[in-house]
Amino acid sequence: MEMRFLKERIGKMLEYLRADLPLSVPVTSFRMLQSEERFRDIANLDTSSWKELKRDEIWGGHREYYWFETVVTLPDAFEGKCTAFE
Repeated sequence: MEMRFLKERIGKMLEYLRADLPLSVPVTSFRMLQSEERFRDIANLDTSSWKELKRDEIWGGHREYYWFETVVTLPDAFEGKCTAFE
């Protein structure tokens, strides 16, 4: 009998959590550069000549190294909430 109540409580907690999770911002493109260079001054890095990479494109190869950049603007609804980039 206790197991049923535990499952109900877990189910209810998941409902509460899901209510806070639907906020998302799609990332549709990135800039990418294949390079073996290690950039030290990332804050002033000029990425304007980097190749644009769409989300569904395939990239990479054996022993190839890449740098990536994207820009994400969070809407006001995110204020005060924890955010994560996946």
